[in-house]
Amino acid sequence: MKTIYLGLGEERYWSRSILPGISQYVRSFTSMSLKNLKTEDMLHLLKERSDLVSGFIGEIGPEDHSLKQALLLNKVCSVNIRGDQHHRELPTITHDNLRIGAMAAEHLLNLNIKHFGFAGNINLTHIKERWEGYRSALMQAGVTCVEKIAEDDPECLTRWLKNSSKPAGLFCAKSRIETSICERAIGLGFTIPNDLALIGIGDNPFHCELSPIPLSTIELDYPEVGYRAADLLCSMKFNTPRQCSDGRVAPIKIVTRQSSDRLATSDVLAQEAIRLIRSPSQGRIMVDEIARVLNVSRRTLETRFKKATGSTVYHVIHRERMQRAYEMVQTRNQTIRSIGEWIGISDTKRFIALFKKEFGQTPGRLRSERRGHPTQMS
Repeated sequence: MKTIYLGLGEERYWSRSILPGISQYVRSFTSMSLKNLKTEDMLHLLKERSDLVSGFIGEIGPEDHSLKQALLLNKVCSVNIRGDQHHRELPTITHDNLRIGAMAAEHLLNLNIKHFGFAGNINLTHIKERWEGYRSALMQAGVTCVEKIAEDDPECLTRWLKNSSKPAGLFCAKSRIETSICERAIGLGFTIPNDLALIGIGDNPFHCELSPIPLSTIELDYPEVGYRAADLLCSMKFNTPRQCSDGRVAPIKIVTRQSSDRLATSDVLAQEAIRLIRSPSQGRIMVDEIARVLNVSRRTLETRFKKATGSTVYHVIHRERMQRAYEMVQTRNQTIRSIGEWIGISDTKRFIALFKKEFGQTPGRLRSERRGHPTQMS
């Protein structure tokens, strides 16, 4: 049996998350097997029996120069999935980092942030792209000053925090740095999210849930990276049409937790209204209906809600509806029209326009990025 070899770090969350996508493609559309090897074992195999290697998918970084050269020397079809390294000689499948940055900016803009920051090492390719997407989206919204903060410089972060106008917003563009930033901000007396809203990347539960304040993150489509890498590899190996022509995988959604959830409030009435708005069964709920269910006047509901959250009931309903529509477009087979109707927007053209305004692309464009069905290969 032919075998595709993998170079995935078993201890890394994102590597483990990419594997199911590779496996799904290979098991569904080929008769090949998969095997994961450490770099030294892969080098040995390429030296002794390169004929056994039908293809390679893995993280190929600067420290893997010998592996890259061995793959090229033996003419092994290979795909790199390491986002911070782009090789001229090897194709790369990675996340759409420009869109990730823009999504973080859009999330913070919805919170009426006054001061914006970006934490990450822009000397890394994928972090630089996230910075460019973040800054561009903010500039388009009229924000003229966005500050970069070195992730490994606590004093730089401290200066930025002390000099920031509240409320401030910070995008942590690399996983694992959000927790330390959160701890330092709390130590300086910042209230999260009212003084400082934080959003991170990757939605790793060990980082998000073990932080002093549960962290909001951008959920990345790791399985899709693996799926498209396998798709690309097989298209090169068997000269078949690719079903996923884009090498950049769009992020899935914002996972909102307390670190950027301005709707977190101690007002019981506002809490119950938010619960009703976010209930999966309440696609079309309106302000009057919420007031009726909670047995208060509309005026009382709107006054207390605005005081508790800083937002109007209608604005929150609209935002939650559009987020629900975004998820439905990606995960359900319903028509665009029926999704719009389900969230209470019967005019399809208006729904598409609102969707594009909220997410930067039409629902049809977003759905077209999802995968199709290739023919089986041997």
